[in-house]
Amino acid sequence: MTIKELAEFTGKNKSTIGRWIEKLDEIDMLNELQNATSSNPVDFTIDEVERILRAGSMSKDAVNILINNARENNKNAIARIENNNPMTIMMDFMVKMQEQQQQFMNTIIDRLDTKETKQLSLPSAPNIEPRAYLNQLVREYSQLKGVDFRKGWNVLYTEILYRCKTNIKVKSKNEGIKPIDYLERENMLLTACSIMKGLI
Repeated sequence: MTIKELAEFTGKNKSTIGRWIEKLDEIDMLNELQNATSSNPVDFTIDEVERILRAGSMSKDAVNILINNARENNKNAIARIENNNPMTIMMDFMVKMQEQQQQFMNTIIDRLDTKETKQLSLPSAPNIEPRAYLNQLVREYSQLKGVDFRKGWNVLYTEILYRCKTNIKVKSKNEGIKPIDYLERENMLLTACSIMKGLI
């Protein structure tokens, strides 16, 4: 325990702890303090901390309780280190890592199982022609946006013009067919469906 830690522990400042050490009049401790720097502070043993606390203004009972607890903790720490050689520590670590990895894998498998179950339990979608599906998407868009059905188609044609660089209205008018017939003939119905789905 350093002087700084001892000061924080007792609620005193470092100079007070220094005076307690001077009261002890132990030359070895004083020499260590004089040679200490902020980067290399003196680290007192439990016995030295006990003598310093007894020299200070703490009651003897409080000092006894603190030192006995410190010695007990020190014994427990030494016993843990002696019982666990590096190989045992590494083996325990490996076992814990394997347990965690197995838990993680079980979680992933459980999630995948529930997703497969959900996918299997869904009814299959009815077969619908792309033309009818596009019409359905335009109706949904019109209802959601609160616009006229014709306005929904115009929005789709404008989006196709911007994204595909094809003016459906002009090309279908030049050929004398409906815009949806032009989309079907040019195999653009699925593209139009995906564009409309993105707008919804």
